[in-house]
Amino acid sequence: MKKLIAGSTALLVLLAAAALLLFRGASPGQSCRAAASWGAESGLKLEHPMAIGWGAGLLYVADAEHGSIKVVDGEGSLIDEWPGFSRPVAVAPAGGAVYVADFLADQVVHLDADGKEIRRWGRQGRGAAEFD
Repeated sequence: MKKLIAGSTALLVLLAAAALLLFRGASPGQSCRAAASWGAESGLKLEHPMAIGWGAGLLYVADAEHGSIKVVDGEGSLIDEWPGFSRPVAVAPAGGAVYVADFLADQVVHLDADGKEIRRWGRQGRGAAEFD
């Protein structure tokens, strides 16, 4: 139980620090430098974390360098990794689903809670349903 509380506390501190940096106008990359150092301490390999999201008791980290979303439990342990993104730069868990902004693909990807792709939308451009 102590390990769970300590892990949860560490994750909450990480989230609070990232939220504070974003509130103060830092870039998403700057706000996630804390995630990189925390990841190194916990054994996660995070070379370029771009965004974090919290939902259903899990932390989701968009790892741009590895083209993946890393799923971390409340104890700080990696429980899953979802590869296959060009360069994920944002992650947003919501209502049992996870949404990922894939920068180089110019797409938003909708995943279920297990990381299975439901759909993608978007393409490069500046018109309707296009991202640049």
